[in-house]
Amino acid sequence: MGNPLYAHSKSLCLSGPRLLPLLLPVLLLGACRSQPEWRRRAALLLREPGFPRPEPRAPRCLTDETLAAGLRAAVRSARFDAVWDYGPLYGEGCPAEQAPACQSQLGPLGAAHYPQLDLSVIVPNRAGCVPAVAKATVLYDRAHPDGVVGEHDSRTLELTNIRFRKWDEARFNGGRWQLQSAGQTALIVPGSELPFDAPYPPDSLIDPSQAGPRQAGPPALDFMSPWPASVFKLMVATRFLQLLDRARTEDGQPLDLATPIELPPSELVSACPQGPRALTLRQALETMLQWSGNC
Repeated sequence: MGNPLYAHSKSLCLSGPRLLPLLLPVLLLGACRSQPEWRRRAALLLREPGFPRPEPRAPRCLTDETLAAGLRAAVRSARFDAVWDYGPLYGEGCPAEQAPACQSQLGPLGAAHYPQLDLSVIVPNRAGCVPAVAKATVLYDRAHPDGVVGEHDSRTLELTNIRFRKWDEARFNGGRWQLQSAGQTALIVPGSELPFDAPYPPDSLIDPSQAGPRQAGPPALDFMSPWPASVFKLMVATRFLQLLDRARTEDGQPLDLATPIELPPSELVSACPQGPRALTLRQALETMLQWSGNC
């Protein structure tokens, strides 16, 4: 026979098994109130030299290989091959089907016209990591749309498997383009044809000390350095504003917003007009900041 519990109401009788749900909150409340004592005892145990402890967790360190793989995944997700290209002269001179060569330059870049990308990242690692700094360089062009990982000298961080070449717009576009037929049609200037994979001239090396064969390992990859273009715009504009504050150039010539700026001829930069032309400094700065172009 169990131990019945009679409440004030004679109609309510709770035996032992039915009493447990009511006692459980009371027991838990008592345990919670004694929790500080358990914490004190745990602290005493942890101060005991002989108490077993797990090995400290090693810091999660970023390696060069992991960083390079992350950069390649990021570029792959950006889908640069789907970027729309408006042609060698930014859409000028491609009005109709009578310029099939120019029309073939319009549209998504695809692997055949993959852009030149030079992506370098340095990441400080957590304390205790080896190496202290993770580094990676990944380069892309139409010959390497999946990317090439650079190899760095451990002391100087210079790239040892890549030689940088000067940007050549004619090489990227297959030749030097100009507007013909009164500016209505874009055509390659005869004799300026230049395949992307054509051999580089000796003077195209950005670092002349890299001339000659590589001392060890396979031959270094020749990579045409991307045209900096808009990367320099704000720096150039800032410098001009500093000179405008002084109202003179570095060599002491007077300078204001009306100062004429001569544009390079089309023989030098194909996107520029054929005839001589000048813009005021104000026009040149506004054009540079508001419009994407190479003239």
